[in-house]
Amino acid sequence: MSVVTSRKCGVYVIEQIGADRHYIGSSKSIPSRWSQHRRLLNLGRHHSQYLQNAWSKHGEKEFKFWIIEECKPDQLLLKEQQYLDSFKPVFNICPLARSREGSKQRPEVVAKIKAFAQARAAAITHCPHGHEYTPENKSIGSNGEPKCRECSRIRSRAAIAAETPEQARRRLDVGLNRYYGSRESKGIVDKWSPEYLAKLSAANKGKRPSDAALKASVEARKKDNCPAGHPYAVHGMKSKEGFTICGTCRARRSRENHERERMARESETPEQKLDRLRKRNELRAKNRDKILIQKRAYAERTREQRKAYDRDPINIARKQARRAKARAEGRAYG
Repeated sequence: MSVVTSRKCGVYVIEQIGADRHYIGSSKSIPSRWSQHRRLLNLGRHHSQYLQNAWSKHGEKEFKFWIIEECKPDQLLLKEQQYLDSFKPVFNICPLARSREGSKQRPEVVAKIKAFAQARAAAITHCPHGHEYTPENKSIGSNGEPKCRECSRIRSRAAIAAETPEQARRRLDVGLNRYYGSRESKGIVDKWSPEYLAKLSAANKGKRPSDAALKASVEARKKDNCPAGHPYAVHGMKSKEGFTICGTCRARRSRENHERERMARESETPEQKLDRLRKRNELRAKNRDKILIQKRAYAERTREQRKAYDRDPINIARKQARRAKARAEGRAYG
């Protein structure tokens, strides 16, 4: 079997080797047309039943593909008809050279085809790998067929996992260059760049939000529960910025962070432990004045403020973490 790789326009032949049996056709792109023939024959769906039977019986290796004559597109049907009359190929069902180029289907036929395609797509509820076609996991391709987003994510993760460090660096560089290059070409400034922040600060200097804007902002922040479902009426607390946050979720995140740090300390080598303790001592020496100010502020609080401070879930979690850390390091806490 010969393969044509260049783009050519003309008349071609599919010949069964060792037998005087042929199929003659014409195309503006012969390699593409040959690929279509081979795909349909391998699937068992070729329009010529004679060629399909011979292909299924003898296999692809018993056929060869070659070009009789190259010609201009406006001469395709004329040349094909001449060779059909000369060879009288047995694999061609129709003895006349025809083409559907430029033809249009009637509106009712188009509507029937569209309804059939939609019904067939609706009947498919899972992708070939078993993932359900939910609205979040389904996209429509350019050919109108559904695509599975989860399969796309799996393929992307597998491709990224198989990358070498050089390939990963090249992929990131290309993505960053494409992102920032397109933004620079459109004159878009990065939202949180120092230049943007300075420009925004200068524009808003001396301005005050309207009462309606402030009221809308406050109403938008009024929620009964945190994203995890804890009611703010029981677990809510105010952050330094004045926002309502969930103390339970914050304490849980704090405990998780301390647990990760504890597991990391258990697996560290003596050299890593010495380096960590040295950095900790340096940080403490740098923040000693800040710690003294915090202790002095705590001592100056009233009794009610101290009780409220001690009942705060965040402070309780911090004390427990400091106590566990002191116990792990073998020193007293108080």
